[in-house]
Amino acid sequence: MSDSNAPQLAAVPVVLSIVVPTYNERARLGELVAALFEVFRQHQLLGELIIVDDNSPDGTGALADELATR
Repeated sequence: MSDSNAPQLAAVPVVLSIVVPTYNERARLGELVAALFEVFRQHQLLGELIIVDDNSPDGTGALADELATR
């Protein structure tokens, strides 16, 4: 017997927010963003990536801003 009130998971798109706190991560940030978006693509996920920088002196924040425009 099936529950007619149960959600139909196949019909509901997955929406995912990933928050990444960063500090001095400029050297690795591009690779991380590319890898995460590849996972979104491979699994057909809808979502967003939020990068939070804590005023890194190495330019992490500027790179995050640049990546956001792509």
